[in-house]
Amino acid sequence: MSEVAELKGDRKKRNRMLFLLVGAVALVIVAFYSLVDAYVLFQAGQAEQASFSLMIGFVILVFSGSVILRFRKYITLSRIPKAEVMSTVECEKCSFKEIRKFMKGDYVLKAVSDCPNCSESVVVTSIYIEDKASS
Repeated sequence: MSEVAELKGDRKKRNRMLFLLVGAVALVIVAFYSLVDAYVLFQAGQAEQASFSLMIGFVILVFSGSVILRFRKYITLSRIPKAEVMSTVECEKCSFKEIRKFMKGDYVLKAVSDCPNCSESVVVTSIYIEDKASS
């Protein structure tokens, strides 16, 4: 998947999560309104309507709380920094050194090509993870 497609996917996911968060906050407001309405109805002596309003308020509050907790979990997971696997290749004879993206099948001491300077063997000397944030 290309980086542009990944960014569009991330943007869509972020927009969807933002929409869910705004919806959950709106539901919390509706739930509190329903709970206040239940209190007012109890004070007015309308117990049957008040209990229905109380039940609706609690159900909406639990549902919106669940959505908000899921959103919080998403934010925690999205803070994981993006990392890239890199390989260092060096010539065995001269001082040629190149850092490149890891290629499937790379392993340390693997001969990958000929040196552009002296035509000797170029080997993978290290494989490591590089944070995109630090580069």
